[in-house]
Amino acid sequence: MVFASCGDQKRDLITRKWQAISLENETLDKDMAEKQQFMDTVGQHTTPEMNMALYGVPNTDTIKTILRAQMDEAKMVQQYTLEHTIFEFRPDKVAVLSFGSNPDSANWYFDDEGALILDDMAMKGAGDKTKMDIVTLNDTLLKLKYTEDGITSTATFKPMKK
Repeated sequence: MVFASCGDQKRDLITRKWQAISLENETLDKDMAEKQQFMDTVGQHTTPEMNMALYGVPNTDTIKTILRAQMDEAKMVQQYTLEHTIFEFRPDKVAVLSFGSNPDSANWYFDDEGALILDDMAMKGAGDKTKMDIVTLNDTLLKLKYTEDGITSTATFKPMKK
């Protein structure tokens, strides 16, 4: 009887196309909450003259309208990117990553601790290595935690239908 190693099982589970379904980012969520709070409170304790000096307009409703439009646009872009994020881990150890624009590729492998590594250097001779901790990996869910530019995110994927 032959037993597959844990690494083989992980490789078999991850080797497919995955569609992003959620992105958790505490820093981004906090930033959006602070912007919302600013929108809700801007101009509440200032006069039109103070508003003119601080914001360049006497009526803060204009500022709120502009900020709301910017927030709505940012949320729309985030949602579009999420809906169009696809990671394909091929058996030849090439990962094809698409975020709604031109796909990119990198070599993928598991390091000694079991983390997923996306390695641009190995494929292109330049670029970065991205380490992603595997939070969950089974036949219905892939959850990856990673830090980029000092900000930690957790991305959740479901397998794409064949």
